[in-house]
This record gives sequence, C-alpha cells and structure tokens, in this order.
Amino acid sequence: MKKNVLLIGLVALFSFVVTACSDDDNQEEKTDYPVNLNTPSNAENTVLYELPVALAPTTESNLQLKSLDITESGKIIAELRYSDTQKPVYVMGSVSQSGNTYTVSGEKLNGTIEQAFIDGNTRSADLSLIIKLTVTLEEVINYVTEDGEAVEAVVSRTIDSSDEAMNRLARTWNILGAIVDIKGDNIKAFEEFASKNGVFELKEILDEAVQQGISVSDDDRAALEKRVKSITFTKSQKFILTYVDGGEDVAEWVWADSQKTRIKINLKDDSMGNLFLNDKSNLFVSFRDNRCNIRLETIITDNNGKRWDGTLTMKLQSAD
Repeated sequence: MKKNVLLIGLVALFSFVVTACSDDDNQEEKTDYPVNLNTPSNAENTVLYELPVALAPTTESNLQLKSLDITESGKIIAELRYSDTQKPVYVMGSVSQSGNTYTVSGEKLNGTIEQAFIDGNTRSADLSLIIKLTVTLEEVINYVTEDGEAVEAVVSRTIDSSDEAMNRLARTWNILGAIVDIKGDNIKAFEEFASKNGVFELKEILDEAVQQGISVSDDDRAALEKRVKSITFTKSQKFILTYVDGGEDVAEWVWADSQKTRIKINLKDDSMGNLFLNDKSNLFVSFRDNRCNIRLETIITDNNGKRWDGTLTMKLQSAD
C-alpha cells in the first residue's frame, strides 16, 4: 500500500514538472505575481480635449488641430488631421499645469494651453481653450487662437480609480528589451534583445526575421528600422508607441477578455504598426513588481506569401 501511495505521489509530481516546463503554445503565462507600481504623477489630472471644429494653423499647412490628450504620466498627445484626407498625425510632448494653464514642452510640441470658462461657468460643456502651440515636423506649424479668443472644446475626464487593471496599465512605460519568437516550416527561432541606453532598436527584430528567411517588404522594413523610446497606455484608451527619430504610432485599445489580461487594438492609420503590431495582433498583459510584459502574437505573411507564427514580448518598466 505504501508503495502505491509513493508511486501515485511521484506520478503527480512528474505531471506538475512537465506542465510547468512545457512550451505548449496554448499555455497561459502566470499572471498572479506581486505588483508594486507607483501611482503615475498626473493620474488625477488626466483629460481629453476634443475640438468639435478643428483649429486651422496660422502658418501655411493643411494640418488641423483636432484633439489634445493629457495622460497619466504627464505627457500630452496632439492629434492633427490633414484637412483634405483626414489622415491623422500625432505629436507627443511633456506637460505641466499651473492653475488653468498648461505649459507644453518637447522636441516637436511647445507652447501653452489655457482653459477659458464662459461667464465663469466651469461645466465641461462650456469649456473653451486659448491655444498657442508650435508643432515642428518637416515644417514649423503654429496653432494660435485669434486675438486671445477661445476655441470650443468637449472635455472627457478619464479618472477611474476603481479599475485595478486599468490603473496598472495606464501610464508611460520604458522598454528594457524584447524577446522574439518566430515559427515556420522547420524553423523555430527564439532570441532576446536588450535596450541600449533606454532605447529599443526594432532593427534587431528585423535582422532576426530576415535571418530566419522572412521576405520583408520595403514598407515592413522601414517600420522595423525605427527606434522605440517608450510605450504609453491611457485611460482614454489610446496605445501610443513613441519613436526616438520622430513620430508616434497610435491605436485605440480595449480589453478583450473578462480577466483583463488580453487587449485588442485598432491602429489609427494603415501606415502605422509593423510585422508584429497590427490590428490582427493579440496583446497579452502581465505585471510583476513595477514591470509589465506585453506579448504580441500575430500571423506574419511575408512578401512571398509565406505564413509565420510571430510573437514579440516587450519587457517594460514603469516610467513613474
């Protein structure tokens, strides 16, 4: 009898080890690690200003200012749109607030935004903005409300402290590195890469993909030549990938499961994203201490029509 009990115990232990060590693709990652994240510096002052009538520039350009989103980590993302095609362009900077005035600073976005209330009324529906912003792209574009007059704004407050998963995710994240996993016919590649001085070079992912025989189009190659500075999630449900060399890729995001461990995205423009990050990608989120892993799973169809299973895991650390 003792031998039977011992045998059953060994079988159970062996089964646990096999399960724990299995590389079965369907196995979910452990997600119940202790989490120790600070509250982001601007968590209580997040706000999205949308302009019902887009503000035209005072300089020669057909890019109009459409919205201003102030994030949990003290960033501001300006949405510009071409007046003819409505193609979006996003520019990010840092923001500080004193009273009713925001001061915006950055390589490509500078100036001030002042809240103006009609007849002293502070209701959101009556809020207007006095804007003095300079955007530096291939051209220098100024957005200035005429003679100090204000432009109407619709305000969305995004503070919600009751959603623990949202509170964890909504912030700016620095990228520590990434792991790429590519599977195809008779190929299984797994490589890990570290950031360099806080910057992650997507070219390392590109080089690995090419080495494994993935035929990359010129557009996909250009998208993977960029250097990533940070990733931001907002409670207004924007996913923002910020690049060192300029420009932001922006998507809308939503939780895709009731446990709030999976995310679906919708990129704001067809020109955004890359081989691993697209509207068909599944994003899985897990937290540990002050870090977060975002695992992107997608099917890669290369330039020759071959299909690959691609997984890119971004290792993130809270910037706050």
